[in-house]
Amino acid sequence: MTRKIISLLLAFSLLAVTFAGCAEKSGKQTDAADTSQTPTDTETETRVDYFATLPDYDFGGKTCTFLCRTELEHEIAVEAEDGEIVNDAIFKRNMRIEEAYNTKITYHAIPGSWADAASFQSAVTKAVNAGDSSYDAIAIYMAYGAPLASQGNYYALNKIPTININADWWVQSLVENNTVYGNLYFIIGDLSLTMWSYIYAIFFNKQLAADYNIENPYQTVKDGNWTLDRLIELSKLVSSDVNSDGKYDLEDQYGFITNVHSMRAIVTSFEIPFTQRNDEGGFDFVFYNEHTVDVFNKLYDFVNNNDSSFILDPNLDHAGGQWLSKIFVEDRALFMTYTLDMTDMLRDMKSDFGILPMPKYNETQKNYMSHSYDGASIFAVPVSASDYEFSGAMLDAMSAESKYTVIPAFYDLKLMTKVTRDDDSAEMLDIIRQDMTYDFAYVHTMSVDYVFSMFGDMIGTQNDTFASTYEKKAKSLDKLLETLLKNYAKVAESQQ
Repeated sequence: MTRKIISLLLAFSLLAVTFAGCAEKSGKQTDAADTSQTPTDTETETRVDYFATLPDYDFGGKTCTFLCRTELEHEIAVEAEDGEIVNDAIFKRNMRIEEAYNTKITYHAIPGSWADAASFQSAVTKAVNAGDSSYDAIAIYMAYGAPLASQGNYYALNKIPTININADWWVQSLVENNTVYGNLYFIIGDLSLTMWSYIYAIFFNKQLAADYNIENPYQTVKDGNWTLDRLIELSKLVSSDVNSDGKYDLEDQYGFITNVHSMRAIVTSFEIPFTQRNDEGGFDFVFYNEHTVDVFNKLYDFVNNNDSSFILDPNLDHAGGQWLSKIFVEDRALFMTYTLDMTDMLRDMKSDFGILPMPKYNETQKNYMSHSYDGASIFAVPVSASDYEFSGAMLDAMSAESKYTVIPAFYDLKLMTKVTRDDDSAEMLDIIRQDMTYDFAYVHTMSVDYVFSMFGDMIGTQNDTFASTYEKKAKSLDKLLETLLKNYAKVAESQQ
């Protein structure tokens, strides 16, 4: 998937957000905005008004209701403008769609954290089993939302003519890797703010880089040389037993700090597939091989067997990044892996920092790869919805307009300008966003014994028996995958 954000957005995305809510369906702009920031014709031509490319609809005042998570209801709608750039972009997105389509966007929010998985899943299945048409669409936590598809709760999106699942505002990696027997039952894209804020990346401390005469890491990325070996090499230059107590702990200085979730993500960055599509339209496990074992051993040694690295105790890992951010803010780590929402914890950091993609395994690897934390929102249409075409049209419209207005507001203004502080980090984010990937086994990890977590969890718990552990689990994993695919086959047959 290519999502190259043209650098001009950095300067003009505020203007775009201001205009977009008032723009007519034709894509023409109103005269209500601050004309002191009006872009030139050339600058205007660099932007695509995605919503204006969609068909015209008149839904006669019909309300589109989402079932969503209480913690993330703002992804769907906000009550009013309040001067906060992202809030206002969401409000204007909805206002534009509501006026153009003669409809209303609303939601029913219930608790939806990981701890609420069972209750949120139950809310979906109860509505479906009762034929309750209250919900036109569902925004759900990816990890526990995906299993509901194979149980027949979602209608196949590819069968809905009003949603273009191949459009640029939907992540094509998820579409390609999670279409089963010809059907796609959920999707992720620019409508999901959590997808963007949960992308895994590497933060680097510019002050430490200068103090230790570290090369410009931005240029290393651009040259294609940002690899695991280079990360290891640079990390070893910076470690220090700060308190001189003869051991390395939370009080010391490191070249590289990380946590278990980031170690899970690094498998993706090394372009190691867990599954591969077979001739029947299903999937086979292809994860376990000599290369994967070599990668595990190299990472394990780097993270656990030298003083340049520190991995957070998994028992502390649920503190929301506070421990990692504390080390980083105090200039005691050169590199730190985390999701991009870490930037909120670094706002008061005195030293400057930058953002880099996760490294490639070696220089022969073509692209820098990443994915987002599996708590990001995926979107689906319940089979109990009253009008699939209405649901599809609304999902497509909201994601298309989000790509045009909300995402530029969220990244180019809130993240890039206020936090990352330099144009190079903006370019790095473009690189990160170009090649996000969502392996079938990652998205469906709950259904296959959390196989995607295995790699990182074993490193985090200092268990170096990866090869033997996987070999013991291989048959049971194959059986679980077989069962999952059989269930998907039944769903496909029922929706013919």
